[in-house]
Amino acid sequence: MAARHHAYRELFRSQLSERDIHAIRACLVYNYPLGNDRFREQVETMLGKRVGQRQRGRPPKHVDAPNHYDPFI
Repeated sequence: MAARHHAYRELFRSQLSERDIHAIRACLVYNYPLGNDRFREQVETMLGKRVGQRQRGRPPKHVDAPNHYDPFI
Protein backbone atom coordinates (compact mmCIF):
# COMPACT_ATOMS: atom_id res chain seq x y z
CA MET A 1 0.00 0.00 0.00
CA ALA A 2 2.85 2.39 0.83
CA ALA A 3 4.46 1.78 -2.59
CA ARG A 4 1.19 2.60 -4.32
CA HIS A 5 0.80 5.77 -2.26
CA HIS A 6 4.35 6.80 -3.14
CA ALA A 7 3.81 6.12 -6.87
CA TYR A 8 0.63 8.23 -6.85
CA ARG A 9 2.42 11.15 -5.18
CA GLU A 10 5.23 10.95 -7.75
CA LEU A 11 2.69 11.62 -10.51
CA PHE A 12 2.25 15.16 -9.20
CA ARG A 13 5.87 16.09 -8.44
CA SER A 14 6.57 17.65 -11.83
CA GLN A 15 4.71 20.64 -13.20
CA LEU A 16 2.91 20.68 -16.52
CA SER A 17 4.11 23.05 -19.22
CA GLU A 18 1.98 26.06 -20.13
CA ARG A 19 1.35 24.46 -23.52
CA ASP A 20 -0.04 21.30 -21.89
CA ILE A 21 -2.20 23.31 -19.49
CA HIS A 22 -3.58 25.33 -22.40
CA ALA A 23 -4.37 22.14 -24.34
CA ILE A 24 -6.14 20.59 -21.35
CA ARG A 25 -8.21 23.71 -20.73
CA ALA A 26 -9.17 24.06 -24.41
CA CYS A 27 -10.33 20.44 -24.52
CA LEU A 28 -12.35 20.91 -21.34
CA VAL A 29 -14.05 24.07 -22.64
CA TYR A 30 -15.03 22.51 -25.97
CA ASN A 31 -15.60 18.99 -24.61
CA TYR A 32 -13.01 17.42 -26.96
CA PRO A 33 -10.90 14.38 -26.13
CA LEU A 34 -7.24 15.18 -25.48
CA GLY A 35 -5.07 12.82 -27.48
CA ASN A 36 -3.83 11.91 -30.91
CA ASP A 37 -5.94 10.80 -33.90
CA ARG A 38 -5.71 7.14 -32.93
CA PHE A 39 -7.09 7.88 -29.46
CA ARG A 40 -9.87 10.04 -30.94
CA GLU A 41 -10.82 7.23 -33.34
CA GLN A 42 -10.97 4.76 -30.44
CA VAL A 43 -13.27 7.09 -28.50
CA GLU A 44 -15.48 7.54 -31.58
CA THR A 45 -15.71 3.78 -32.03
CA MET A 46 -16.67 3.24 -28.39
CA LEU A 47 -19.27 6.03 -28.41
CA GLY A 48 -20.59 5.39 -31.90
CA LYS A 49 -20.39 9.06 -32.87
CA ARG A 50 -17.85 11.63 -34.01
CA VAL A 51 -15.99 13.60 -31.37
CA GLY A 52 -13.35 16.28 -31.40
CA GLN A 53 -12.68 19.27 -33.56
CA ARG A 54 -13.57 19.09 -37.24
CA GLN A 55 -13.26 21.54 -40.11
CA ARG A 56 -16.03 24.09 -40.13
CA GLY A 57 -18.32 24.87 -43.03
CA ARG A 58 -19.60 22.98 -46.00
CA PRO A 59 -17.53 20.29 -47.61
CA PRO A 60 -15.89 21.44 -50.85
CA LYS A 61 -17.71 20.75 -54.12
CA HIS A 62 -16.18 18.26 -56.49
CA VAL A 63 -15.74 19.83 -59.92
CA ASP A 64 -15.63 16.50 -61.75
CA ALA A 65 -19.16 15.55 -60.67
CA PRO A 66 -21.21 13.90 -63.47
CA ASN A 67 -23.91 16.62 -63.44
CA HIS A 68 -21.41 19.47 -63.66
CA TYR A 69 -22.41 22.01 -66.32
CA ASP A 70 -19.58 23.74 -68.17
CA PRO A 71 -20.79 26.41 -70.63
CA PHE A 72 -17.41 26.46 -72.41
CA ILE A 73 -17.51 22.86 -73.68
